[in-house]
This record gives sequence, C-alpha cells and structure tokens, in this order.
Amino acid sequence: MASKDAPKAAQTHAMAAFGMESGISEAYNARGLAKSKLEDYKGAIKDFDAALALNPKMAAALASRAQAKNQLGQHQSAIDDASRAIDLEPRSAMAYQQRAYAKNQLGQHAAAAADCSKAVSISPRMAAAYLERGVAKQHLQDHKGALIDFDRAIKFDAGVAEAYVNRGLCKCHLNDFASSIADFESAMALDPRASLAFYGFGMAKQHLGDFAAASSAYDRALELEPDLAEAYNNRALCKNRLGQYSAAVADATKAVALEPRMPSAYQHRGVARRGMGDFRGAIKDLSKSISMDAKSALSFEQRALSQASLGEHKEAVRDFDQSIKLDASQPMAYFGRGQSKRALGDLAGAMADFSQALGLKPKFAAALRERAGCKSGMGDFAGAISDLDKAIALEGDNASAWADRALAKGSMGDHGGALKDFDKSVELDPKRADTYYYRAIVKNKRKDLSGAIKDCTKALELDSKRAAVYALRGSIKNARGDFSGAIKDFTRAIELDPRLGKKGALGGMGSEAPKKSAAKSSAKKERKAAKKMKAAKAPKLSMKAERPEDKPSIAKFLPPSMGEMHKPASEPPMGGSLPMGGMGKPSGMMDKMPGGSAPMPVGRPDPKAALSYFEAGFGKINSGDYAGAIRDYDKAIELDPSLAEAYVNRGSAKSSMGDYNGAVGDVSKAIAISPKVAVFYTDRAIARLYAGDENGAKVDAQKAHDLDAASPSFEQLKQKVRG
Repeated sequence: MASKDAPKAAQTHAMAAFGMESGISEAYNARGLAKSKLEDYKGAIKDFDAALALNPKMAAALASRAQAKNQLGQHQSAIDDASRAIDLEPRSAMAYQQRAYAKNQLGQHAAAAADCSKAVSISPRMAAAYLERGVAKQHLQDHKGALIDFDRAIKFDAGVAEAYVNRGLCKCHLNDFASSIADFESAMALDPRASLAFYGFGMAKQHLGDFAAASSAYDRALELEPDLAEAYNNRALCKNRLGQYSAAVADATKAVALEPRMPSAYQHRGVARRGMGDFRGAIKDLSKSISMDAKSALSFEQRALSQASLGEHKEAVRDFDQSIKLDASQPMAYFGRGQSKRALGDLAGAMADFSQALGLKPKFAAALRERAGCKSGMGDFAGAISDLDKAIALEGDNASAWADRALAKGSMGDHGGALKDFDKSVELDPKRADTYYYRAIVKNKRKDLSGAIKDCTKALELDSKRAAVYALRGSIKNARGDFSGAIKDFTRAIELDPRLGKKGALGGMGSEAPKKSAAKSSAKKERKAAKKMKAAKAPKLSMKAERPEDKPSIAKFLPPSMGEMHKPASEPPMGGSLPMGGMGKPSGMMDKMPGGSAPMPVGRPDPKAALSYFEAGFGKINSGDYAGAIRDYDKAIELDPSLAEAYVNRGSAKSSMGDYNGAVGDVSKAIAISPKVAVFYTDRAIARLYAGDENGAKVDAQKAHDLDAASPSFEQLKQKVRG
C-alpha cells in the first residue's frame, strides 16, 4: 500500500520537474493529481488548466479535471471535460466513470449506467465503475442488478467504505435488513466518519423493530452530518415508536426546516402530536403531509384517528375510507373505522369493519372486544360472549375483556357468571373505578346490598367525581331505609352533573333492546304496571313510602298524602355497550366509564337525566321533607317531562302539605302520559277525596277497576280516607 507521504512526494517530484522544465504539461498534470489526493480540488484544477493550456489534447488531464470538478459539485462542466477526454481517447475508462458519476448526480441514471458499462468493458476490474453503475441501477429500481455490481466493486476493492454503504442500502430495498447490518458495520470500520453508514445501520435496526438502537445510530449520523434531514425524519419515527413524542416533534420540525417538501416528516410530527393529545395540531400536520403526498394511506389513517379523538366521527370515516381505498391490507384502518361507525350508532357497519380487521389479523384481541360491544348493543349477548371468550384466550390479563364479558353475562341474566368475571377484572386491575361500579350493580341485583355499597364506596375512593356511582349508592341506601344517606348521595350526584344519564351512556343489563320507540316503551311500562297491580293484595295503610320493586304497585292510602311513591325502574341499567375511549387506542365496552352519567329508567328512548333528582325526592318524602321533595321533582320533570312517576310523587308531596288540588293536577298530568296505568287513577281518586270531590273520585276509582279488577273500589277508598 502506498505511503501516506506518497502524495506529498509526488507533488515534490512534480515541482522539481516543473522547475527543470516549466513547459512540460505532464508536470502540471502530476501536480494536479497530487493536489487532488490532498483534496485541494481548486488548486488541482488550476494545474490541470495549465497542463491543458500547454497540451489541449491531453486526455488524461481532462479526465482528472473532470474528477476534481465532480468533487466540487461542478457536474455539467465535469461531463464536458470527460466527453472531450473520450473524444481524444475512446478507451479512457476513467473518463467514462467520471462522466457516469456526474450523470448520476444530475439524475441521468440510464446514461450513467451506459457509461459505466463502457468503462468496465475497457477495464473489467475497475471497482469504481461497478460501484457507480450499482448506484445508477438503484435509482432505476433495479436493486438486484445493483447488488451484483456492488458485490463486484467490493470483490475488486474491499477497502472502499462507500461500496459497503451502498450494498447495505441496496439490501434494505430488498428487505434483507439483517444482512445489511454487516455491510454497514464494515463501512463504519473502514471509515468511522461515514455518516451514511450510521444512517443505514439505523434504518436497518428500525425496520427490525429495534427503535432504541436505530435512534442511537441516527444520533451518530447527525453528529457527523448535522444537516442530514432524512436522519432527523427517521429518528422522529423511532421516537414515536418509543413513546417519546416531544422528542419526535423536535426531530420532525428540524427535518422540515432542512427539507420543507418532505411529507413523511409532517406525517411523523402529526403522529407525535396525536400521541401528545394535540389532535388539532396533528390534523394540521397530517393535512400538510396529504397535500404533498395524497397516496399515503397512513396519513389518512392517522388523521382519521385524530378526528375520532375529537369526536368528529363522520370526518374520520371519510378519511378511513380513503386510507382503505389506498391500502386495503391494513387492519388498523378497518378497526378505526369500526370504532367511528360504532360511535355514530352504525353498529352493523362497525361490526362488519371489525370482522374485516379480524380477517386480516385473526388474533386482533381489541377487534374482538369491539365487535363484542357491537353485538351487545344489538342484543346478541351470546355472540358477544363468544367474541370475548376468544379475546380473553388471547389476552388473559386484560382486565377490560373480563369486565366486558361480565357485562354481557349480566345482560343475559347470568349474574353469578358476571360477578365472577368482575372479580377477575378487579384482581387484574384493582384501580378501575368503573369495574367496582358495575360489580355493585350485579351485587345489588343479587340482593347483596352491603357488598354493593362497599363497591360503590371503593369506586368513589378511586374517582370521587363519578356522579353515576353516587346515584347508584343513593338508590341502594334508599332501599335499605337510609334516607338521610341517600339524600346526601343524590345531592352530590346532582352537584357533579345536573343532567345525568344522557342517551346512549349505558345499555341496560336485562333491559329491553335499544332504540325502541317512545310509544312502545310507554306501552311496555304500562303493561308492567298492570301486571303488578293484578298481583296486589287488599289495600292497607302504611306510614312509609315503599318501593314498587318490593311491594305491589297500588295506593297505600297515606293520610294525609294520597298514596305510595312510584319508581320508574327498580335497578340502574347495566351497560353492554359503552362509549369508546380515545382513537388510535384499542378499546372495549369497559375501557371508559361514562363520566358523570347516571342510570336512567329502563326503556326510555331519550331520557334527559332525571333519575338522581327523582331518587332524591323519593328519599326526602320518606324523611318528611316534602318541600325539598317537590323541588327535586320539579327538576326531574324539567329534565324529563315524560317521567309520569315524577308527577305522581310530586302530587303525593303536595298532598302531604295539604295542597290536594295541586296533587290532582299532577296526577292528571301523569295520566295524560300513561293513560292505562290503573294505580294512577286510584291515586287521583284519593287526592280528589281529600279535596272533597267525591264524584270525581268515584269516576277515577271505576276507571282504575276497569283497567285492573284488583284495584280498590270507591267505597274502600272512601272508608280508608275517612278512617
């Protein structure tokens, strides 16, 4: 191998020759070559100019000057020099190789490949020509051909780091990432300052899923070449995959500063901003990326996920549609679209998307959970359980999957199975307030009131802002006769969310299928009331308001009040299909407890959240706070004017305060809402008797008897009121 001092010796020799014969062009050419070795390309070009001034037909000087100009980026001028050299010396392999280099730099890759082929035909062992032709073939997408040329370049000169870098990059294009790593390591060993070797090494590690190692390699590449935009861009991707979103934003911002027309950099920054919860910023960046590259399925998918996180599900569905149109092989696009369709109430469409995602990725546990949620929402609880069985088999440590299955089992009346699944969910994740809440509902149904209260209390320890939990605990306390405690809980529930139980917050465990019409719901409620009245025994007095789930629903002749307190439903409904969490995160039915939403009467098509006020009023009547009860029922009626039972109970409170005409008016409103409920006519008959309207009371008593023969007669009512 030549000594490191050889270039200086050559320059000294040339100077000596120049001193002896200043007119000899070879001396200038020799000194120019020496200066090129020292990377003094400007000085070399001056010497080549001098040589050519003395000998314009000196092909070697022209080829050497072309090489120096290439190093300075003067590629068109280099082509001119190389072409003149070829004209003078058609077998100058160096001239063809240098012209090929210049053409590659100018994007003339096919012409570059042709020049290299000419060069290797003249000099078959010319490593530089094989290297340059490999580069040209890479650009022409002939990666296999390029790989052959890089192999030959290394065979003829194994000491060129650039050849290993290019072969490694070629292997990456051919998805042979593992093999490419060895080439990048060889390049780094030959030239520790080869920035592209570190860049390529990072790219290979990135594709192999080792994002930490890839990020470190990009660090080194950027130390050596701070303006390498691609390294910032790829490091941003790695930071995203490592969850380091702030760092990813910084890297992507640097990349776009260096290369403003790099769509993937905007994409990576958009993904990072979505990870940070900056959904508007994410949408802005992803839209910018799409404006530059409208064929990126991932950009549409990520923008859709950001829109879904903002609740903009219609827009999200449109973007998911486009993502799938561009690339129908990605299960996440179907999964995300399914989540948005589910949020829009299109359960059938959502279920089809989740099924499509599962077709592409059969072990997609989150898709199984989401499809189960759709099936529950459509009343197919058995199908939901089947999907959840599979999800649990795949992810046995997923607390949400166990809780989801518990909900489905509860909806089928399997409260024992539901309780076991909730227990398992709590065991896996004891910090989920919603699981305790729903387990409390199951325990309440199984008459384990003490256990239910304990679960509610635990849920509130974990999250004290859950209005629904206060409402449930208050309902259970009411059932146990702890009216003071119930009032406190209902008051707190109302403070947290005056408009509880919004439509769709919860599906009903054991309730009717969703989306029944108002007429059907009302009719079913009336049939249930009628069924209860038929089972009633003889009327009896009671000084305590009783819950209709515990006693037959008939008047109790509470002097001076008109009758019993009415409840629209005995249990808070238990959900099988809850709202999903944020998009881009896989969620099931239990992934997010509906914040601030309380249970509502089963079967109501569009409740406006009156249950907590209703329950609070119920407790206050039993405590003797009639004025407070009236205020609560006023609010319940304001929120849900269709809640007939609220009018009846407000009438009872008014009757207890001596406002019998007001009581008659309230029960009349209840009858207008539900005209086939016999007990309402009995209640109004009692109120009319207290108001002195015996004729009206007689008519009401007869109407009640016509609807239900078990209703007390007018004489029975009259005797009880006077007695």
